[in-house]
Amino acid sequence: MGAPTIIIYTPFDIFYSNKTLIEFNFSSIDRNLSVCELYGNFNSEFKINQTLKNPKNFSINSFGLNLSDGNYLWGIRCNNSNSKAAYSNNYSLIVDTKYPDISISEPKNFITTRKNIPLIFDVYDSSPMNCSYNITNFLGYSREITIPGCENSFINVPSDGDYTINLNVVDYAGHFSSVSSNFSVDSVIIIPPSSSGGGGGYVSSGFIGGSSSTIKKSANNTILLLAKIEDFIGYFGDKKTLSLNIKNNGKIFLNNCKLVSSGDYNTWLYSSQIQGIAPGQNIDYIFDINIPENLLSGNYKIDINVICDEKNSSTSFLISVPSDNERIEINDLKINKGVLNLVYDFESYKLIGKPVQISIWLVDDNKNEIKRINDNFDLTESKIQRSINISYPRGLVGVYSINIANSNDLNNFAGQSIILGKNIATGYAVLDNSSGKMVAYVIFILIIIIGLYFIVRRNRKKKMVLHRVKLKG
Repeated sequence: MGAPTIIIYTPFDIFYSNKTLIEFNFSSIDRNLSVCELYGNFNSEFKINQTLKNPKNFSINSFGLNLSDGNYLWGIRCNNSNSKAAYSNNYSLIVDTKYPDISISEPKNFITTRKNIPLIFDVYDSSPMNCSYNITNFLGYSREITIPGCENSFINVPSDGDYTINLNVVDYAGHFSSVSSNFSVDSVIIIPPSSSGGGGGYVSSGFIGGSSSTIKKSANNTILLLAKIEDFIGYFGDKKTLSLNIKNNGKIFLNNCKLVSSGDYNTWLYSSQIQGIAPGQNIDYIFDINIPENLLSGNYKIDINVICDEKNSSTSFLISVPSDNERIEINDLKINKGVLNLVYDFESYKLIGKPVQISIWLVDDNKNEIKRINDNFDLTESKIQRSINISYPRGLVGVYSINIANSNDLNNFAGQSIILGKNIATGYAVLDNSSGKMVAYVIFILIIIIGLYFIVRRNRKKKMVLHRVKLKG
């Protein structure tokens, strides 16, 4: 007999926790489990921290530990009664209970330009962070922008006015911090006085010495307001139909407005809608997002441009693609000659070319396990269909469930109910083997023969009575 099999559930490798109480969940598969141990460098030295005697087989076992902020390595070791030992991989755990510390220096007060306004801020946290900002004004203008590397940047605004910038920071442990700054934009053109009656003069941005005339740029009387598109989780090969609400908040009619995507993922968006937007009018533009199949996991920013003959505007949103889109779906479950036949689909991009073990188990109404088998195969393509026969003990009666899951993630399972033995509603047997069916057929035929016998006998008696009446007459 070999060593136990260890399956780690939580925490995952390179896991950031914002809590100090950590629960290490795992299962170990071995009929003769003896002891499991938690190893870790929780006190600087990598060694045994806790011991669990007689751990449960095929069930989730746990160790609990309070930790201070810091980086840790940990793993699980299990022995069976035959002195065979197994070790899990070492996993990285980061405990971070502190919120990001942020401050913003610019922009503040008065700004004389709409473009390339410096965004200067300081941010500190012991964990990696994601930074973004949004800008709002009294017209409702709002745009969420990701800041690469959480480094100082530049911002643009669409028009003169009063603005609030909100700087948002989320660390990998899930802590959120935000800081705001108010500023006003008043862009100007300075026209210096000409030197004598008709000289040519020039236009310059900024102030110069001497007297001058100040003329404000006329405000753009066409403003496109775009509703926010919420970020969402997408899967390889998915197609989603979304809508973007657009309002013409200006004073002129906008012609031939359409949606066009830009950036690295512009081919993901498709929209054929082209129409005009009257002043004050709201229109929902419908578009499709097609997520490619051959794709790495991560966050993908989709840039959308609203392009009209007279005015353009833009917005963006994020699509988060998980590390693996693993799916298990039961297609068919039936009884054939005392055996359950299960047909299921398994889909995973991450596991292509790797061995896969699928656990299938039968449980009763009280979740007691009756039978468990494993289906082992090599995944040669992203989606395959499997057909498995499962024998079960005779004499089972009632409602049972077949559950199926990846052996590395038993909590994420698909299930389907089936009735075995006597049907609760009728009291008659749900025939689950060929001999049972044959017996039923024989009984059914005998009942029909007996019924026909009594019908014929009764008819013969009636004929004899009628014959006697005629003779007497």
